Amino acid sequence: MLEFPRYVFTGTKTQLVQTQEDYDSALDMGWFGTVGEAKTVPTPSEPWTEAVLADLEPEAPPTRAELEAKAAELGLKFHPNTGDTKLAALIEAKLGE
Repeated sequence: MLEFPRYVFTGTKTQLVQTQEDYDSALDMGWFGTVGEAKTVPTPSEPWTEAVLADLEPEAPPTRAELEAKAAELGLKFHPNTGDTKLAALIEAKLGE
């Protein structure tokens, strides 16, 4: 039986986990239970790093083309010089009906 809190390791980082569930999740993401295990893995290309960073990046706002396509799908009429923010608000209002 493991005691918590405890640390998990990568080749260059450590992280403190509080529960067995957090520990299991960290191991699934590529962390290791001991420093020795972590040192056996090359650190420059840790495969989970990009996946974790992608989850942390904010979602990009829709492009103008995506906004126009959604507006057309919803049957919204708008002037070509309608700004992206206003068009997004019109779409949100229509979806909220």
